[in-house]
Amino acid sequence: MKINIILSFIFCILIFHFTAKAQSAQSPWNIGIHITGNAGKMLWAGENVNNPNFSLTFPQTVFRLGYGMGFSASYSVSNRFYIPLSFDIINRKFAIATGGVAMALDEDFQLIPIDADHIDYKINQASLALGIGFKLFEKIGLEVLPYYQIAISDQKLKIGKVIDWRKSDFFKQSHDYGISGNLKFILDSFYLKLGYQYGLKAIEEYSAFDANALPLGKFQIKNTMGLVSLGYTL
Repeated sequence: MKINIILSFIFCILIFHFTAKAQSAQSPWNIGIHITGNAGKMLWAGENVNNPNFSLTFPQTVFRLGYGMGFSASYSVSNRFYIPLSFDIINRKFAIATGGVAMALDEDFQLIPIDADHIDYKINQASLALGIGFKLFEKIGLEVLPYYQIAISDQKLKIGKVIDWRKSDFFKQSHDYGISGNLKFILDSFYLKLGYQYGLKAIEEYSAFDANALPLGKFQIKNTMGLVSLGYTL
C-alpha cells in the first residue's frame, strides 16, 4: 500500500510539473503540490441501531494522527473570488476507547478480553474536493469545499500490543462525503492551509456483538478530521 501511495504522489508531481510549464504569467490558474498532517476522529451519528431490544452506552472516540499528500489547483474568477480544487491520498486514523479492556474474536469466533486502552483503526482514502474561495486579504483566503472520498485500501484495526494491524471484518468504509473548510496563507511560492472536514454521510458499518458473540446490530458513524497542509506553487 505504501508503494501505491508513493506512486500516486509521483503522479501528482508529474501533473504539477507539466501543467505548471503550460502556465503563463497571466494565467488565472494556480497549481501546487502539498503534504498534509491530519488528526482524525470518529463520531457516533446517533443512538439508533437495527436492534431495538437493548440499550448500549457508546464508548468515547479518540483522535489519531495521520498524513496525506496531493495537488491543488485554483481558478481566479475575480480579484476576490476563486474556485479551489484538490485531490489527495489520505491516511486516516482514529481510535475507540475501551476503558482498559477490549473484546476480540479468537479463532473459534469467541469473544476474549484483551488488556488495551484503545482500539485503533486506519484506512487509506482518495479524496476529491471542489468549492469556492474568497480572499479576505491579498495573502489570506477562506475556502469552503464539499468533498468525496473512496477507500483505496482495506480498513485495519490494532488492539494494544496484542493484535497488530489486521483487516477489520466488522467495520468497513467504502466511501464518504461531507464539507470542508480551509484558511489559506500564501507566502511567495509557499502556502499553508489550516482545514477541517466534517462528514455528512452516516456510515452504518460498525458492528457490535454481545458476550456470546451474537450480533447486536450496526451503528452509524460520521468522520471528522483537522488538517494542516504545507504546499508549493508557482
